[in-house]
Amino acid sequence: MGTEMNAQKGKSVQYVHSIKSACRSVIDRVFKFWLWNDLIYRISNSGRSFFTSIKVLHEFTDNVIKRKQSLLKNSENQKVQPEIKPEKNRPKSFLDLLLDVLNENPDQMTIKDIREEVDTFLFEGHDTSSIAMTMTILLLGLHQDIQDHAREELYSIFGDSDRDATMDDLNAMRYLDAVIKETLRLYPSVPSFTRELNTTLQLKNYTIPPMTTMAIFPYVLHRNEDIYPKPEEFIPERFLDEENKSKFLFRYIPFSAGARNCIGQKYAMNQMKTVISTVLRNARIVSSGSKEDIKISMQLLIRIESLPKVTFHKL
Repeated sequence: MGTEMNAQKGKSVQYVHSIKSACRSVIDRVFKFWLWNDLIYRISNSGRSFFTSIKVLHEFTDNVIKRKQSLLKNSENQKVQPEIKPEKNRPKSFLDLLLDVLNENPDQMTIKDIREEVDTFLFEGHDTSSIAMTMTILLLGLHQDIQDHAREELYSIFGDSDRDATMDDLNAMRYLDAVIKETLRLYPSVPSFTRELNTTLQLKNYTIPPMTTMAIFPYVLHRNEDIYPKPEEFIPERFLDEENKSKFLFRYIPFSAGARNCIGQKYAMNQMKTVISTVLRNARIVSSGSKEDIKISMQLLIRIESLPKVTFHKL
């Protein structure tokens, strides 16, 4: 967003807690049919908790937008503050671009529209990548041979250099890319999502009419043995096999697929490769226990309930 949000410090910690609270409330409503009624939901404990959390989230986002507007105004007045560079020398952030549209075409966008876009990015990017990185590091610690292979690839790219990764480096990390994809197959950060049918769908002997809301479960689909042999095993090599590319089309969907797929998936993959490659270049990961010790729960995102202990040993 082009501004420091300090989401893990001070009052901003409440934002993190409110995201988790709102997610719990949504799942609570999904599984309790009596809460489907809007009036009943609003007066229920779950509903009150949800709307309190949403208020916190909106206030946080509003403050981010206002702060950004203030920074841009100061920059335009040539009163450059320490945390920003002159406008002409720095790339525009996503929020910069939205505010540009608001300023140039106020009839096409409102502050509320911007808040909705920012809310989407802040929420979707909050836990999804961190869950995926946590699970990848854990699985690498459980599979030392795979970890060694990934580290060898990194050595072939960086050698003994401790320089930062470039985009060319990230694109060259084919095996690490496969490791992350295999992690997302086993533990997709979003275990389920919904889609509304635009047309009639014939599913074997069932005719499903338009406007029906369908639930799709990547967590289950990714364990289909017809698509993924030995589905419970951690086998990154399956994503290096060129013959599997067409086989996995619309059957590997940690970021969904089609017109409404995740617009941040490339950014997320590059972010994860950057962080995990840095860890592997500097430490050996050791996970105690086994895969059976991993306990997760299904909410809007998968929630980690308990994990084997992970230790890092400096190389």
